[in-house]
Order: sequence, then structure tokens, then C-alpha cells
Amino acid sequence: MAFLKYAVATNVVGSVVFLIVARFVAPDQHIRSVGPVLLMLVSLAAWLLILRGRLHAAVKVLGIGVWMVITGVAAFNGGVRAPLVVAYPLVVMLIGWLVSRRAAVAAAALTVAAIIGLVLLESWSLLPYAPPAPPVLQGVVQVILVVLATLIVVFLVLAYEKRLMDRASVSRDLAWRTRDLETSQAELNRAQAVAMIGSWVYDIP
Repeated sequence: MAFLKYAVATNVVGSVVFLIVARFVAPDQHIRSVGPVLLMLVSLAAWLLILRGRLHAAVKVLGIGVWMVITGVAAFNGGVRAPLVVAYPLVVMLIGWLVSRRAAVAAAALTVAAIIGLVLLESWSLLPYAPPAPPVLQGVVQVILVVLATLIVVFLVLAYEKRLMDRASVSRDLAWRTRDLETSQAELNRAQAVAMIGSWVYDIP
């Protein structure tokens, strides 16, 4: 829940910052506004699902939606040279962590197919002309991706540490119960010895 909220907030804030910067450094490149707007729409849809408690659906909308936005933006903004293409591994990590390993493998296979497709389309000159991205816009994209990567790593480590703590707690509880059981068994044996009686389990077969 916390990670999804931070991821959505980062996407929305990053998209707004990108739009503001693009307005000043590349006012004539209106095509560059499409990606951030679509990313904000995907993020807001995921946010609505989070508010309704539908976390699994929010993860799917966020993962699949962001993947589709990256692919669409790359097709109209330079193919594999588009700055946003480097976000593909983050999307695969996100899907693998929050959905399943199988979903991560599927996302990785789709990503490889998309990259090969972009390379082929560019080599056949079938992609539309993309004006060069100003360095400031590339920097904004890179900063947003670094923030998202940091979020993923931090929350992965926190989740791993929580599981370790849970396992340690279970192990301690099991050790206490084992000790109590051994104490009870010793007291039973001592009582039987004092009373000069015993107990047996007879296995008929």
C-alpha cells in the first residue's frame, strides 16, 4: 500500500515537472506532452483503485499502463533512443515483486519483443521523425527514474527485513513451545517414577 502510494505520487509529480520543464525548454514540441499526460491518467486510475482497496487491480493498472505508455512514447519519440526506454527494467521489477515471477517473465518477454520491434521499425525508417530531446528533459526523466528505482529498492529491502523478523519471531515462539513441552514431559516422567507407574502406547499391528 505505502509503496503504491509513493510510486503513484512520484509518477504524478514527475509528469507535472516534465510538462512544466518541457513548456519552457521545448515549447514547440507538443508531442512530448502526450506521454506525461497519459502517465498521469494511468497513475490517477491506480490511485482510485488504491482508495477503493483494490490493490491487486491497482498494481496491474500501474504496471501494464506504464509499460504501454513507455512503448507508445518510444514509438513517437526516437524508438530505442527515447529517454523513457530505460524505465522498462523498473516496470519488470515492479510487476515481478508485486504480481508474480510468471508475470515478470511475461513482462520481460513483451519488453524484449517491443525493443526488437522498435529497432526493426527504426532500421526500416517506419518510425515518425522525433526532434532531439533537450538535455534538461532527459535529465528530468533520469531523476524521476532514479527516484522510482530507489523506492523499489527501499521497499524491497523493508519487505525482506520484515519477513526475516517474522521468521525470527516464529522461531522464538517455536523454541518456547518446545521448551515448555520438554518441561511437561520431564515432569510427567518424574511423577510416574515417584508413583512407580508408567504409561504405554500399544501398536496392535
